[in-house]
Amino acid sequence: MDSLNLLTDLADLDDLMFSLVGWCAQQNKLSFLPADPMHVAMFLSNSLCFALSRGLTYFTIKAASAAIFTAHNTAGLDDVTSHSFVQAARSCAQRSLSSGGQFRKAPLSLDLCKITVSFLLQPSQSTLRNLRIATFIMVCFSGFLRYDCACQIFADEVRFYSSHMEIFFAKRKNDQLRSGSVVCIARGKSLSCPVSLSKSLLVKAGSLGKHVPIFRSFKKSF
Repeated sequence: MDSLNLLTDLADLDDLMFSLVGWCAQQNKLSFLPADPMHVAMFLSNSLCFALSRGLTYFTIKAASAAIFTAHNTAGLDDVTSHSFVQAARSCAQRSLSSGGQFRKAPLSLDLCKITVSFLLQPSQSTLRNLRIATFIMVCFSGFLRYDCACQIFADEVRFYSSHMEIFFAKRKNDQLRSGSVVCIARGKSLSCPVSLSKSLLVKAGSLGKHVPIFRSFKKSF
């Protein structure tokens, strides 16, 4: 069985391997299985230029290299992707391509948070569910908290003061000593103040001083 028929029979191969086949055909019919490491490095460099022109990410190059490795491994051939030339091409692509390309999402801004909270808390939208969502947004934004951390906040472990509030976490990912940690969030004067929102939520939900989670699944009605 020739190499082209072998590639056709490998149903688990990505289309990126066939990109190499087409590229080799254009380059005076170079061998693609087995492929020469120098040719693979040239193909990845060519793919890098394409990725840069389209604003793609490094994943494009990484996936192409993985497809080439899989094809050779399945065919019982030596791994060409571990060659120093190929590794250098991948490293160059990783430095040149950002993780999100030109389409990388912009970080969440405070202004956007305030606009969202204002919409959720307008009189026509004023519900306990919306108050919970608004509080979740501002507490996570102000306290640099991930979803899994926010879900560990219990009502009786939140302390309110005139200038701030303190949230106690029994355990967190970065708490290596497992001694617990406290996150402090300053009090503000605007409608989107996370401290005021948290106090209002606990009062309206009847959770103040109780060992119940502040935030629950938003897929259900409250």
